[in-house]
Amino acid sequence: MERYVLANQASAIGAQTAISVPLTTLEDPGVLRSYQASVSTGGSATVKVQATNDNKSWLTLGTITLTPSTLSDGFSSAVPWIFTRANITAISGGNVDANMTIWTRGK
Repeated sequence: MERYVLANQASAIGAQTAISVPLTTLEDPGVLRSYQASVSTGGSATVKVQATNDNKSWLTLGTITLTPSTLSDGFSSAVPWIFTRANITAISGGNVDANMTIWTRGK
């Protein structure tokens, strides 16, 4: 399992730096990506997970809304985008920590 950090204790809204996953990892058709966002200190945040293959035209894969009663949430996708980023569109009362984990299913 490989772990890529999209945002680490981000405290302001805006798109974070995009990350690129090595193509050798993505060539397996069984690749599954798990996107997880969490907030610390009981804050609230809205995080859009965005992806692109050209690092220019961003698509929103999903939106994760976090509150003091939902400190962590996420989703998975089997689509191997080359570039991925976290776009924090709202934040209040704490810091956001968004992580992406990629693993390949057994054949």
